[in-house]
Amino acid sequence: MSKENKEVILLCSPANSGKTTSIVGVYNQLVTKYKMINQYPIQQSVYKDINRIYFTIKNTVIGFCSSGDIGAITQQNIDFFKNNKCEICITAARTRGATKKLIRKWAEKNGYHLSIIDFASATNINHANSQKVQMIMDRLKIYGI
Repeated sequence: MSKENKEVILLCSPANSGKTTSIVGVYNQLVTKYKMINQYPIQQSVYKDINRIYFTIKNTVIGFCSSGDIGAITQQNIDFFKNNKCEICITAARTRGATKKLIRKWAEKNGYHLSIIDFASATNINHANSQKVQMIMDRLKIYGI
């Protein structure tokens, strides 16, 4: 992956609407697809945060931060992505507020393409979660992942 193709995939939705569940779902799919279960355990609980983790697939560093509803945590996530030289960053924020703006500002300043997946008005959370997972997986296909 060339450095000019960096991307932040940001899930935005209200509290308790499946952002963490969706990020864990993508993580689990990649761990299974690339047979990394011995290195990275599958997350069994849909409510369990993977917090901050990264791994390399096809020479691309992918970072996951499933928490990010307050500014201090969002800044820690950004620091994690920077410190680990993540080229694809998958994270979450509430639909409105400072966290979304903080991610946007950092992405723009550092040359990341920002893809926002916003499910603010989803009525069926389980269906919306599977849609979010699929949308993220579709974005990753652009990079051959």
